[in-house]
Amino acid sequence: MYPDPESYNPARWLSAEYPSYREPLTQHPTLVGHHQFGVGRRGCPGVDLSEAELLIACSAILWAFTIKPKRGVDGKEILPESGPKSMTTNLIGGPLPFEFELKPRSEERREQVLRMWAEEEAEAEGEPSKY
Repeated sequence: MYPDPESYNPARWLSAEYPSYREPLTQHPTLVGHHQFGVGRRGCPGVDLSEAELLIACSAILWAFTIKPKRGVDGKEILPESGPKSMTTNLIGGPLPFEFELKPRSEERREQVLRMWAEEEAEAEGEPSKY
């Protein structure tokens, strides 16, 4: 279904020349129909909530941080391996751990993330929320 399936290529979902492309892009790709949420009558009723939460979580990460490939001592990017050997063998698989560079987009965002982290830890320990 995918030309050159071993390579990372988001264009598969964004360019009409690929067989995996679907319109409208606001609805595809989705988590619906993937095995981790089941199918048919046994499908997870929370798949829509999961998609919404993933969108919010990914958006928040991209708001706060820049994410880049790790660089070696020679300055070249170290890209994660691709192919079957780079994936877990679990029933619900995913990529094996890989290194990357994560940096705050600004000092203000860094401070805000640390402040929110501290407030959540305090709340988890039983202190009342400030909100």
